[in-house]
Amino acid sequence: MTRRSNSMKRFFQATFLLVLSGGALYARPSTTVTGETKRDYYEFLFLFDKTSAPGQSEWILHPFASRYSNMERSYTFTTILYPIFYSHGTYRWNRWTFLYLFTGDDIYHDDSGLEEDNFITPILYWGTGETERERYFSVFPFYGRIKNKLSYSEINYVMFPLYSGWSHKDYSAHGILWPIVMWGGSPTRSDFRIFPFFSRKIHTGKYERYSALWPIFQWGVEGLDQKDPRHMFMVFPFYGRKWSESGQMTAHTVLWPLFSWGHDDATNGFDLNLFWFLFQYQVNDSPLIRKLIIFPFYGRYVFGSKGSLTDQSGIYSQEYSFVTPFYATMRTSSALLESNSKYVVPVFMYDQTYYRKERETETYWKIWPLVSTSSDSNGRFEFRSLSLWPFRSDEFERIWGPLYSVVTYRRDENEEKYFSVLFRLYSRKWSSDEEHHFFVGFNYDNTPDVTGVEFLGGFLGFRREYNREDRETKNRVRLLWFSI
Repeated sequence: MTRRSNSMKRFFQATFLLVLSGGALYARPSTTVTGETKRDYYEFLFLFDKTSAPGQSEWILHPFASRYSNMERSYTFTTILYPIFYSHGTYRWNRWTFLYLFTGDDIYHDDSGLEEDNFITPILYWGTGETERERYFSVFPFYGRIKNKLSYSEINYVMFPLYSGWSHKDYSAHGILWPIVMWGGSPTRSDFRIFPFFSRKIHTGKYERYSALWPIFQWGVEGLDQKDPRHMFMVFPFYGRKWSESGQMTAHTVLWPLFSWGHDDATNGFDLNLFWFLFQYQVNDSPLIRKLIIFPFYGRYVFGSKGSLTDQSGIYSQEYSFVTPFYATMRTSSALLESNSKYVVPVFMYDQTYYRKERETETYWKIWPLVSTSSDSNGRFEFRSLSLWPFRSDEFERIWGPLYSVVTYRRDENEEKYFSVLFRLYSRKWSSDEEHHFFVGFNYDNTPDVTGVEFLGGFLGFRREYNREDRETKNRVRLLWFSI
């Protein structure tokens, strides 16, 4: 996926953050031919096209399969009925998924060779490799032994939840009819639970947590290794309190989760929640937080490192806001990028991102399902109508788009242009010195090296080829994709 494919993911993260406060951004490598060099291109109606450039190649059999290769990065991206199946990677790693249920992750290590992880959610899970830590097998819920996953060195079970066990470093634990009975420990930890009657979790010098008739009675202390430990007590759902030994921090809840409030003098923080998530107010200076939500009418949430509201030079900050559930905005600033997004759900979306390292700007907007455009500071521009996929996915539009596209126009970084109409019944691709036309299986090419007309890419046709070094002209008949 290209990094341009992530705007809708960021939108859903923004919506989630406005209510629950969480989220992330990430970027992925390009999965289509890019660059300023010339490209060779051929298409057959809405069914097939291929593009090649120095070091890159791509073909798509719409919508069944596609493959992109970048020889310089040794990177490939393959799809089958995207997004049902796709795979991408290099000679050192490869990741693939089938319906996001059957997934695989292969990594080559210089010291231990190839490591493979395969997962059929949640039934079958296995791994192979040169070392013992890389080899495991699991058939849920009958038997499983999984290594180095889910933050544990090893997880094993027999007839889950009848028996399960897990370990990490010097800590190991066991469960019978999980989560009812559990015990575990290490030289510094001791855990025990008979659910829901009693539980105890102790990490010597760090925390102690207890519960009885969970969730009714809960109490404990955190931060024993810090200057100001924090205590907690709760009688669910009537009343709960959390406080520090110095008194700088205290928080209360009544009829949780309906009403809660608290303050922290160390961070100049205050938090108030009424009727659970319907009204939320929070201020904090480290990390910087400004939140006011009156759901579903209005919301604004700002999160960042200290000073991020006044100084944007490499300091991380995010700002989300909405007016009614239908209009939302999101801004992000970090050492890697700046982004600005706006949404009117579900009909309009706008996303502009500036990548600091590359010094590139990308802009995308869509009026669903009528039209979408995307452009960047390298000169690329694309216009598409119709645009039926309600979210943003460059891969989906590229692979499925020709089946429903009425008009498409594209200008690439190398100033080559492309235009198609009526599901690519007619298409034109051209530059300052080249012309290519495609019409119901026929293609006409006029370049400094070749002029000719072909049917089905060489099943039948005529070509005139120019050799500029020898100043020779050759006429060739094309029959069954051979030149005569």
